[in-house]
Amino acid sequence: MKTSNLKKELKWFIEPHQDFIGTEEEIFTPKKGLGIKFWFEGGFEVEGQHNKIEINFNAIKSGLLILAIRTSSKERIIRIATERIIAFELLPNKNIDSGLSDLLRLGNEQRN
Repeated sequence: MKTSNLKKELKWFIEPHQDFIGTEEEIFTPKKGLGIKFWFEGGFEVEGQHNKIEINFNAIKSGLLILAIRTSSKERIIRIATERIIAFELLPNKNIDSGLSDLLRLGNEQRN
C-alpha cells in the first residue's frame, strides 16, 4: 500500500489515541466500537480494538508503520514497511457509534 494513501484511507475510522492527546506524536487508535485488522504479505496479520492498539504515523514518511498492541497481558510492538501492507479490515462491535455504523453500512445499491 502506498505510504501516502494509508493515513488518508484510515482517516474516517481512527482518532487520536487518548494517551497522546496534546503531544506532537501522531498516534491513533480505531474509533470507539471499531477494531482494525492489518493484513501483510506472507499471511501476517495484526488486530486491535479501540485504545488497545496504537497506530503510529511518526515514521510513515520513511515508509515504516509502527503498531503497538497493549493489553493487560501483553505488549507487542511491530515495525513494518508500508509496502508490505496488503489491506486493512474494519471490525465493528456492539458498542459502535450510530454515525460510524451508518458509514460502514452498505446501501441497497451496493449489495449483491
